[in-house]
Amino acid sequence: MTGDQLRRTVARSFLASNAVRKWIFVALIFCPLPGFASLTAGPLSILSHHRSDDGVEWVIDVPAINPDAEERHDVTARVTDSDPTVRLERQEIHFGSVASGATVHRRLELLVRSEHHEERSDDKGQKAHGDGDNGDDDSSPPPAPPNLTALSFVFDAQIGGHVKFQAPKPAVVQQVISNILPPSPVTGKPLFFQSADAVVEVDPSQADPGVVAMGSCLQWITLCMSPGRSLDDCAVSVPACPAQTPPTGPEMCCPAACYSQYKAARLSGLSDLNASLQTYVDDGSCIPGYKGLTAIKTGQ
Repeated sequence: MTGDQLRRTVARSFLASNAVRKWIFVALIFCPLPGFASLTAGPLSILSHHRSDDGVEWVIDVPAINPDAEERHDVTARVTDSDPTVRLERQEIHFGSVASGATVHRRLELLVRSEHHEERSDDKGQKAHGDGDNGDDDSSPPPAPPNLTALSFVFDAQIGGHVKFQAPKPAVVQQVISNILPPSPVTGKPLFFQSADAVVEVDPSQADPGVVAMGSCLQWITLCMSPGRSLDDCAVSVPACPAQTPPTGPEMCCPAACYSQYKAARLSGLSDLNASLQTYVDDGSCIPGYKGLTAIKTGQ
């Protein structure tokens, strides 16, 4: 690719989207920060059990571990069990806030159905193991413990809080970019980068609709960021675009699906910056018309 082709491609596919607020943010794109660990369940243990007419009721201790560098709020875990003989008394555990490096314990109740219960159903309510036997006979052998490895947990938590921010119009931002970047001595357009092999300029006339949509979405978030407004806060607070409408109009917005993907990336252990780059830039599947930088790089 010649320097002129690279100039047109980059100007059309990224810089023309007005996604630049500060040079430092662009630099961070090429030097992403490391991620952090995600919420996880610690070793499970059995606290108690009790025989009932339906089987054996078990109480399990479930620890939620937060190895991240920041506190997590409104932490929940969705619980599933692959053992068909087990009935969960609840499918979600609420842990509340879990501080950085802390572990919070909660109880999970589950029922392991017994063969007696199945026989009773077949006999239409007739007792299957003797008159007056409620399953608590001390002479009975101890019940086999449940298979704790069959339990799985999917954690969720609040990522960011809603903040108020009014983004400037795209035309205003374009003027700011023009004021920051020096003009090209050849074309007069804002010059972003120049080397012996390539020249990168800001050229809104070469805008690609999908990349403009990505840039408009990401631009609102980056403009919002400031002391007291984190990337997480801005990602959850950005105005939602109308359904199936790319953010290509005069107002900046992001499709609602983008925050869901961003939040999932954060909860998987990615840092806020890496999660934003993965969601909005590299993948971009939440933005109609934008293929994503990964697909662009691989020629897909």
